[in-house]
Amino acid sequence: MKTGGAYDGAYGVVGALCALELLDARKIATEHPIEAVAWAGEEGSRFPLGCLGSAVFAGLTPADEALALVDEDGTSLRDALARDASGLLRDVAQRDDSEVAAYVELHVEQGPILERAGVRLGIVTAIAAQRRFRVTIEGDSGHAGTVPMAGRSDALMAAAEIILAVESSARDLGEAVVTVGRMLVEPGSPNVIPARVTFSLDMRSPTDATVEALERTLHDALARTKSSRGVRARLETLEGRQATPMTPRMREAVRRAAASTGERSIDVPSGAGHDTMCVAAIAPVAMLFVPSIGGLSHVGVEKTSDADLELGVEALAAALVEVDRDLRAKSPPRMHFFICGSALRGQPDHKNLGDARFVREARTAPRYRLHSVRDQHPGIYEVGIGGISIAGELYEFTPEQYEHLLANEPPDLYEGSIILDDGSTASAMIYPRKLIEERGFPDISHYGGWAAYKAAKIS
Repeated sequence: MKTGGAYDGAYGVVGALCALELLDARKIATEHPIEAVAWAGEEGSRFPLGCLGSAVFAGLTPADEALALVDEDGTSLRDALARDASGLLRDVAQRDDSEVAAYVELHVEQGPILERAGVRLGIVTAIAAQRRFRVTIEGDSGHAGTVPMAGRSDALMAAAEIILAVESSARDLGEAVVTVGRMLVEPGSPNVIPARVTFSLDMRSPTDATVEALERTLHDALARTKSSRGVRARLETLEGRQATPMTPRMREAVRRAAASTGERSIDVPSGAGHDTMCVAAIAPVAMLFVPSIGGLSHVGVEKTSDADLELGVEALAAALVEVDRDLRAKSPPRMHFFICGSALRGQPDHKNLGDARFVREARTAPRYRLHSVRDQHPGIYEVGIGGISIAGELYEFTPEQYEHLLANEPPDLYEGSIILDDGSTASAMIYPRKLIEERGFPDISHYGGWAAYKAAKIS
């Protein structure tokens, strides 16, 4: 936001980092990993798409479509990201999926509700529905002093009539706002009748039906004005997002977190758009507000008191713990499973793991031997002495994924517990040692793992 202040958006990013720091200082560990995120292009002030980064992340906007967006100077997003000065950070880790268990966003309110109520924490109920348009009106240019009013086709007067019609509808409907924040008048000379006007139109409401009614008013006003003033009009829909209610159980988790700070909280709607409304397409979501002094935002003088900023961080840290607790209570039991054979990545039976989550590469403690079972599967078993550390991979299984794995394993195997080299335990499929010895399956322990054994055979 070119004319914005220091709090809108930036507070959520810094506040998230501070909340993680707070949990770390208090030695609070959550079962679910926590990530802080700074989304690109939330305002849509340079490239004509709000919540740009989160929309791509959530799969709502294809990446190629977003990269092709062009700013007013003709620079594409693809080119802007390629520039060292303002583009992507280099040589940093990148997420390889969009799996999110839950999402909580901290933000300044950007409105006056909390301050007027004398309350320091707001629990967001929903994010308003939005429509963004670009409207172009074309008339006929002419001399400002010689063309009679009755014979004019003035693009600016036509635009003003359309804008006032939509404003009047918003006032009549209630709980709706419309804004024209950008307008280009051409040729832009004080003594020339405007031939072309291009303006933005932003409409919002907590209910989808109200925004749809405003859009109908816009279409009606365009048709009426084209006829009465002899102008031509083009309407482009730049963005359309439905109202986004917060996830009820997430709201309650944030409410408990707010109560734990000793401060009162109230429910508030959000008229402003946030990345939360995109992430809501793939995960449960919640938002937490702190007051904006004077209700000011999108201006350089926006301000939130230091005490309220700190309270927001405290409430966010508590909310992360509450959400993690809720997720643990609702998540199905999961088990860590050690894979060391033909189901490894790159091996023929990897498909048998289905969508089990890869945790990390792993090794057993040096107390097992490895054999080749008909050159199709590894056979491992525990020994008292002479064991080795076997290389493999650790996966997280739900009960359903575990049953699927068992259904695709050879019948001679049984599931047992093994010890990893870090001292933790995991489940694994094990052949009975007696069966391996009786059938004379060759010992391939010196390879250290099935993948290394198969690679050596190929070479």
